[in-house]
Amino acid sequence: MKNKIFRFIILLVLGVFFLTGLNFSAQKGKLLNYDVLIKSARVFDGSLKPAFKADVAIKDGMIVKVGKSIKGSAAKVINGKGLYVTPGFIDLHTHVDRGMYFAENRACLNYLKQGVTTVIVGQCGSSAWPIFEKA
Repeated sequence: MKNKIFRFIILLVLGVFFLTGLNFSAQKGKLLNYDVLIKSARVFDGSLKPAFKADVAIKDGMIVKVGKSIKGSAAKVINGKGLYVTPGFIDLHTHVDRGMYFAENRACLNYLKQGVTTVIVGQCGSSAWPIFEKA
């Protein structure tokens, strides 16, 4: 009888430790699931509605969640107070064609700093199109 009670207590204690460990691991995984978390920014979602205050969570280069008070942590947390989160802008009239001859210009960093993620080139009738295949 003592042997059965002892085994029961051991199994019960191991079960409690096992379940507690699973719960801790699940919570830890849940709390560390974003690469970047932008808190309390003004968000324009591209729908032409007014901006709204929200948090934006980013994982693997993609926006995975937009909402108020997103719980969890991230490798990088940005205080978005006074900042705006917007869709990428498209510049329909640029003169970057000739600049593309130089490798250091192909990333168009000057446009990215302004929120422009897409540029249209060649609208003036000339284009450096073979260069763009290398970009």
